[in-house]
Amino acid sequence: MARLPFRFDLDPVLALRERAVEAARDALVRTVRRRADAEAALARAQADHADHLAAPGATAQTAAQLSGSAAHRHGLSQAVEEARRGVALAATDERRARHALTDALRQREALTLLRTEAVQTHRADALRAEIVAMDDLAAGARPSLLSR
Repeated sequence: MARLPFRFDLDPVLALRERAVEAARDALVRTVRRRADAEAALARAQADHADHLAAPGATAQTAAQLSGSAAHRHGLSQAVEEARRGVALAATDERRARHALTDALRQREALTLLRTEAVQTHRADALRAEIVAMDDLAAGARPSLLSR
């Protein structure tokens, strides 16, 4: 008996969900890289600041040199704080990207589950129809067997 092919009306939506998952994964990869870059920039800024603080100063410095050194230290401190803000912002973006990926995966999984259930229902219906057809064939064959 010929079976009707399975058709899931939500396949286009499922394809959209697949693309949304891939886009969310790509966004997460970008944010993880951005966070790693921000952490590396923070480490460099902290190292520069620590190197400047640890550098031995000349014993005889003029007021201009002291002022310039203080301004340089202030600039390095500002760079460290800016790098910390960059790390915090990148970490926040990464958390958002992780949540977006989780949501996209959840939506895709819901549609995948619906599709799986629809496939099982289709198979069960097809098997029932096949059993009914075979029973009809068998019932039609019985009178000829009994008439012998």
